[in-house]
Amino acid sequence: MSEATTSADLSQTATTLQDKDNITLFQSYGRMTDDHSEDWMIRVTGWLYRTAGMGMRSQFLLNLSQRLISPSSLDCEASTSLFCDRTSPFFAQPLRNTPVCLVVLGIAKPSVGTSSTVLNPPDELMTDEDIMTLDEKALQEHTGTYIGEEIVTDSSGRFCCLMRVPKSAVDRMMAAQLESNPSIQRQPWTRLLLMAYLPNRCLKIRDMAVITLIPSTGITVISDIDDTIKDSSVFLGKRLAAKVAFLEDGKEVRGMSDCYNLLSAKGVAIHYLSAGPFQLYSPISAFLKTFSFPQGSVTLRNVREVLSTRAYKNTELVRILKDFPNHKFILIGDSGEKDIDIYYEIDKTQSEKIIKMFIRNVTEDASKIPDLLKRVDNLYGHQHDRKRWTFFNNSVEIITDEVTMDAIMKLRSTCT
Repeated sequence: MSEATTSADLSQTATTLQDKDNITLFQSYGRMTDDHSEDWMIRVTGWLYRTAGMGMRSQFLLNLSQRLISPSSLDCEASTSLFCDRTSPFFAQPLRNTPVCLVVLGIAKPSVGTSSTVLNPPDELMTDEDIMTLDEKALQEHTGTYIGEEIVTDSSGRFCCLMRVPKSAVDRMMAAQLESNPSIQRQPWTRLLLMAYLPNRCLKIRDMAVITLIPSTGITVISDIDDTIKDSSVFLGKRLAAKVAFLEDGKEVRGMSDCYNLLSAKGVAIHYLSAGPFQLYSPISAFLKTFSFPQGSVTLRNVREVLSTRAYKNTELVRILKDFPNHKFILIGDSGEKDIDIYYEIDKTQSEKIIKMFIRNVTEDASKIPDLLKRVDNLYGHQHDRKRWTFFNNSVEIITDEVTMDAIMKLRSTCT
């Protein structure tokens, strides 16, 4: 495609998109309730919106592409299509004050031949044919087999709630799974399949997500995404970061998937926390699937909120720490943006809960590490404990770290 035809082709692709209602349901987690009932409280977050297909959005896309990306980046139909797919949620119409039904369908399980820490996407765990066999009336009544509730979207089309799932219901679901497949092996994690849908639409407007039930005691990794596990070039500037986000397939930071799968297999819970906008959830979810990262909650930022990146991530970190008061935490980030400062603030106030902080050296230049260590010293006002912070170039440094492995082994010995 020549530069002369690029804008026209981009406009044509944008205007052929059809108006459509969509639900996006984010991967999340459940924790035990505080009332000693052994019931579960699952954190639900999603977004209801309508995509528009023409007019001002199309023109805005053209202008945006000219400002952020060189024309040569849009020189093929595949790139144009990818760009439109990834930017369209940013121009979607939020569906406000709209009821959304939530229902737990049962236990999610790995497909045959997959790792016990990795699941196929929820829409592959239950087919369209499976969905059509469900009784929508029974789903909406939330009686018998199904556990769920109804929630109303806010002004941005988002919905967030805590949903209680009785222990008896989880036990029943697990028994039903075992009865239907007696040969199934016990998995290290219990995971629920959650569906969000619009009532009275014949289950056509829906999405599903996997909810990991995390025990009340244990070890948890809270991991950044961009330039920590995903090669995003955020540290090189907004223009290049936008090009990577909107026009390129995600690339794994070498070895991080294997590293996280090993930790997950040892009973470590995983949370993925990014300051990226929630409109990029689909490509991030696809990235995690493509590179077989273990299941975990995915938390992304609502850019309408006025919090800075630093304040947002600090708030979300504190929330997760509060949800799991009897967990110890490993924080993993990168040296490119604010992670060092954010993790320092958490360690300063809750050091007894932090096992270790790992920071990926984004330059991969070992000569830069002394400067990074000095940066941490300056934050503390003295030389910091070198055993609590590791700046790494290779993911192997995480899974061979003595402090981390000792903590995991101690946890496993107390659970056996």
